[in-house]
Amino acid sequence: MPFTRIDHVQLAMPAGEEGKARAFYRDLLGMRISDFVEVEVAPGVKVQFPFLHCNPRHHSVALIPAPLPRKLQHIMLQLNSVDDVGATYCLCEERGTRITAGLGRHLNDQMFSSYLRTPSGFDIEYGWGARTIDDATWQVQKLQGASFWGHRGLLEAVTGAAG
Repeated sequence: MPFTRIDHVQLAMPAGEEGKARAFYRDLLGMRISDFVEVEVAPGVKVQFPFLHCNPRHHSVALIPAPLPRKLQHIMLQLNSVDDVGATYCLCEERGTRITAGLGRHLNDQMFSSYLRTPSGFDIEYGWGARTIDDATWQVQKLQGASFWGHRGLLEAVTGAAG
């Protein structure tokens, strides 16, 4: 399926390094914070993910404070249509490609997407419909949860947590 661009990356970092990573992307590279998403990875244990942008796209980099064996958790490929997302999902099912998170729509960027595992071991988020933001009017938010609906398996895929 054709895609229009590589949209964003999500990177893992050791717990406690969030401040350093945020400073690197924000203060050194000039990115701006879009929002924070907080998820419960275990009963009573919440993790906060910062999302940063360098252009009108909602986010260019997302940071995960999680001890993952790989630093690149996923890249996101923006598709041309919602039908491309669905057709690719069906093709992955037919060919036995591992789908790490099913179809869903994210709270923060409103992306309709699913995630699949590459042979290299990181995920590709395949999606359509991302929101853009205007720095002059955008208000940073702290959101509870990653998706309006769907994305079954996302928490485990992103953090390594069971749940």
